[in-house]
Amino acid sequence: MLGFLKAIPDPPVRRTLAIGVLDGITWAVMFGLAENFLVPFILLFGATVFEVSVLQGGAQLATGLGQLAGGSLIERGGSRRRNSLVVVVYYACSWLLTFWCTVITGSAVVAVAMYCASLFIANLASPGWMSWMNELVPANLRGRYWSVRNSIAGVVQLLAIGAAGVVLYQSKRLDWEMPAYGVLFTLACVTRLGGAVCIRAQYEPPMKRTAEGRQMTFVKFLGELRTSNFGRFVLFSVFLNFTVVMIYPIIQVRLLEDLRFDYLKYSAIMMTFTISSFVFMTYWGPLSDRFGNRRILVVSSVLLPFAALAWVFITDWKLLIVVQLISGFLVAGINLTTTNFIFDSVKPERMAKSVAYFTALNTGFAFLGALAGGALADTLKAGGWEWGLLGPLTTVFLVGAVLRLGVLGAFARGFREVRHTEPSPGLHYFFLYKPYQDTLWLLTAVPKSLVRTMKTTVRKLGRKK
Repeated sequence: MLGFLKAIPDPPVRRTLAIGVLDGITWAVMFGLAENFLVPFILLFGATVFEVSVLQGGAQLATGLGQLAGGSLIERGGSRRRNSLVVVVYYACSWLLTFWCTVITGSAVVAVAMYCASLFIANLASPGWMSWMNELVPANLRGRYWSVRNSIAGVVQLLAIGAAGVVLYQSKRLDWEMPAYGVLFTLACVTRLGGAVCIRAQYEPPMKRTAEGRQMTFVKFLGELRTSNFGRFVLFSVFLNFTVVMIYPIIQVRLLEDLRFDYLKYSAIMMTFTISSFVFMTYWGPLSDRFGNRRILVVSSVLLPFAALAWVFITDWKLLIVVQLISGFLVAGINLTTTNFIFDSVKPERMAKSVAYFTALNTGFAFLGALAGGALADTLKAGGWEWGLLGPLTTVFLVGAVLRLGVLGAFARGFREVRHTEPSPGLHYFFLYKPYQDTLWLLTAVPKSLVRTMKTTVRKLGRKK
């Protein structure tokens, strides 16, 4: 799967990118065992819908503020690898701190505060890590490398979330729910510490520091939002992210409190989105290399309003899995091309700060989106709002769908592709023709390849005898 790395002539770079996949795997296990179940964990301590929204929004804000501080920190010197190593060790151990502080105090607010503080510290090294990886991954392989890396991480998350869901389901039946969370958070800590080992083994090239990079300030960045192509891309991304995060915490509360699904159904639904958002990057990666990141970003966004609207009408858990599968498919394209568009648009010497400033603004809007969704839901709930299918939570989904349409209409045409690409086909190619082609290939070429491999293995075994 990583055979394309052979095209990179520098052995230390090849080795570092391969190890980077292992680092992604340790993160995926941590996310699957602990981070994905943080909302159910705080609901055990009586968290409200608004507090769940604060958790999700605060996490976004802490990430942005951490990267904003990290962007300035990296310009002052120091090793990007060492910084990454320190924060990975801290973030791994923070899961034990979060669990025990919450259990001892019995407060969901403590869990929210501990988690957000941990994310702030963890993201101090993110701008440096992004600039480090950007220097190592060749421009013509970015789409493929990140899609493969994230897809592998997605499969690992599938296994981790599934295992954690089974453990919690059984522990609830046996009234061992809290000890089960303790075990899962401990395993998440130990696994992520393995990521520190991976980072320590990676090669770090000297960082390029220039006067232009030092002169890049957050105020200057904000001033270019309406005047530059990259700035208009940022506006599209941050407003779209506002609408995405607005409904994300509401989904989790609806599954657990409105629809009263058990841990297995909750895990299956949430796992489907998480995994598909990574696995389908292998679908979008080659397309972004071929047709451009801007085109795939817009194509991936056009169905988002309908994905939000589906939560108003669908309550069957099997159909919700399908909704999450489609949503993950769309978000995979958005996440991949957003990162790659930044890599294509920003000079290497401005990369660390630009990533930090973009993330700070993006997560700031996400924070506002999460608070808006939670506040709207709690307000409608307190007022006893019910109108047909539109209860307090489903109304938030409807508002989110309308806002997503508004963002697409107002900002999607404001920025352009920054590199030469092939002319793009219509939407039918990406959502009908190409998936149909890929499905046919899976049904024909893959079985034939497996048969050939089995025949070759049998012949080799025969010769050995």
